[in-house]
Order: sequence, then C-alpha cells, then structure tokens
Amino acid sequence: MSFNKVFLLGNLCNDPKITVFDDGGKVAAFSIAIGTRGYTMKDGREIKGHTDYHNVRVNHSGLAGIVEKYLKKGSKVFIAGELRQKSYEDKTGQKRYSVEVYADTIEILNMQPQQPQQQQQPAGRSESSPNSNNGELLF
Repeated sequence: MSFNKVFLLGNLCNDPKITVFDDGGKVAAFSIAIGTRGYTMKDGREIKGHTDYHNVRVNHSGLAGIVEKYLKKGSKVFIAGELRQKSYEDKTGQKRYSVEVYADTIEILNMQPQQPQQQQQPAGRSESSPNSNNGELLF
C-alpha cells in the first residue's frame, strides 16, 4: 500500500500564474512560503527560524479559476495535495529534479468577504457563508 498526501499552511510568494487552454481549461501555478519562528532555549541558545518554499500546481480547471479570482501575493492558504517529482535537463545538459505539490484542496484563510454595493443589511442582521467558521481552521 502507498500513501502520498501533503498538507501545507503558508502565504503566496507571488501572484498565481494562470494558463488558459484553447478549450477554456485552466491550470494555476504559484509558490508558497512556510516560515518557522526562531526561539531561545532555556540555556540561552538562540535557535534561528527558517523559511521553506514550495511550488504548487492546480490542474483542476474549476479550482484554478478560484485561484485566479481570489488569490494574490501574500494570501494565506491551507493546501492539501500530493507530491510529484519531475526531471528535466538544464541548459548545460545536466539532469535536474524538482518537486511540486499538486493541490486538490485549497482553503483561503484571509479572504475578505465581498460586500454587495447596492444592498444594505438590516440593522442587527448579518449573513455568513455556509462555509464560515469564524476564522477558525478546522481539522
């Protein structure tokens, strides 16, 4: 039995690159940064934080459309997907390898709800989306 699943929580390093095909299908590509904080040990030693960067690819056209519409540099996202390794030859002919996360789930964690411009909510009433979780990340 095999299992290939990865979960990441981080911020987009750049605006997503969207590729649109002749048939209207879309794919999205972007990278995310995941940082760990530094800390000081009880004995006074300082442990430095570090940042890891991961390339993410979205091959599902519907999900790529959501990425295109809502994500931008700095967006905080939770991503679930699988790791895939690919190889290629660089300009000198040397074989290189890269690993990408192929996302099948993306949760946007800092998306600001869009307010309708012409409709006003009556005082004391508020609407929330069916997926609203009051800013909490549920696992």
